[in-house]
Amino acid sequence: MQDNVKTNLDRAVAKINALIREDIVACGEKNLSLDFLSNSFSSAIYKHVEAVGTAGQLAILADETTRSVPLSDKALDTRTVATVIASATYEALTERMRPKMIDMCRALNRGRVIETLTDIGAVLERAALENDPGLDHGALRHAAQFAASVASTGLPADYAATLAYLPVAMRSLADRRKDKSLIARLGEPLERLVRLADRAADLVHLDAVDREGFRDSIEAERRAVPGSAPSLAA
Repeated sequence: MQDNVKTNLDRAVAKINALIREDIVACGEKNLSLDFLSNSFSSAIYKHVEAVGTAGQLAILADETTRSVPLSDKALDTRTVATVIASATYEALTERMRPKMIDMCRALNRGRVIETLTDIGAVLERAALENDPGLDHGALRHAAQFAASVASTGLPADYAATLAYLPVAMRSLADRRKDKSLIARLGEPLERLVRLADRAADLVHLDAVDREGFRDSIEAERRAVPGSAPSLAA
């Protein structure tokens, strides 16, 4: 098979992708979130930067596409010349890999946004019925109604603040982990509550980086026949 990887940067990206793929397989796709992907990308980039050494780092920085990466606002390690080169290489690779991370987050949630919101709505609705002074029943009820309504009516015009509240609400419920009776009444195991909180945070991030695309993806889900999402490890 012909090797289409030609530049030092291309080789670096290919090796980083392989490390990330290993992480995804080890984690299991049902447990993935943007936080996990972000940590995996960061770890893989650090590993590669360390592995190639200063000579390899300079070769990456010499690539035409990395020379244009702005570094003035980056937190470079200025202790030595070697640490400056290493941290600059890390920042350049991070900039190169960021679009892929966002695309993977989109793929992770593709076809699942309405399902996620519906599940969150059901949990929040149960929480709003609890006789618990530590819960904000009005906010929970409003968020539950919003999450449950997206499947039938789509996103309202002023959804951003309510969407941003969903991961906050889900994490506050997951933080009540010691109250086993409350967790049981919410209808989902603790691990699932944490996963839903992570998925809600992913949706907030996707909306922030591409609002039009996020809205379009929900409308596509509302029109589509349910199907399986593609594998991220492929």
